[in-house]
Amino acid sequence: MKTMAENSRMARTAAALILFASAVFLQSCVSRQIHMHQELLAKQRFNESILLFPPLSSDSRLNSLINDMGKYYNTEIPKRMKGQVIYAQNIEAFEQQNNVRAWNGLMKNGSINIDEAAAMGRTLGTKSVLTCQILEVNQYPPFRMVVKLNWIDTDTATSIGSLYQDVDLSDSETNYRYRNFAGGGLVAQAYEQVFYSEDKYQTAYLMPQEFYRFVAAFTTEVLFGQTKEYPWWWFWRSVG
Repeated sequence: MKTMAENSRMARTAAALILFASAVFLQSCVSRQIHMHQELLAKQRFNESILLFPPLSSDSRLNSLINDMGKYYNTEIPKRMKGQVIYAQNIEAFEQQNNVRAWNGLMKNGSINIDEAAAMGRTLGTKSVLTCQILEVNQYPPFRMVVKLNWIDTDTATSIGSLYQDVDLSDSETNYRYRNFAGGGLVAQAYEQVFYSEDKYQTAYLMPQEFYRFVAAFTTEVLFGQTKEYPWWWFWRSVG
């Protein structure tokens, strides 16, 4: 029979394992929070026109990064939505707002002014708009960026879906996906479904621009992947 000391030790071990599992689960919940508020409307708007706003940040030192992120989102979103994507930065009617400080007028008390964003979408005749806030960023390895996306219906000025995501390469799951993403390309994917390209990964690990492109691809796939039949975690096999 087991002694009381052995039972006590086993109980402490079990408790430690439970705490560890809970910590991992909670960390996962904190790093990625996806909410699809209107699922039926999401499936409809997925096939209709959308207005993409340049990313927003309260840090003026990120102007160059924000311009780059806007271009990457403008490249990645059309790969994932069936409707036309209009980038606000390219619209002549909004020319006076083509700088980061002006676009930050869409923010109200640190949050997106949904009514204002929806009104601008209606002006252009789009059925929804997408906003992106860059909350935190580490521009040196291991790269990290915290973003918040808000998909807004222009007719009702309500949120269709939202995503908060901490994309951190020091996280093993995220790093694994980045390794596969960095080795991407349709030809490479056929060979690299299991094995990633170490050479490409090592190069990409030192390239912030590749990480920024990864963030745009990853976060849009997580948000808009909710409207598809396959799970969002397949995204690294379908982008390159």
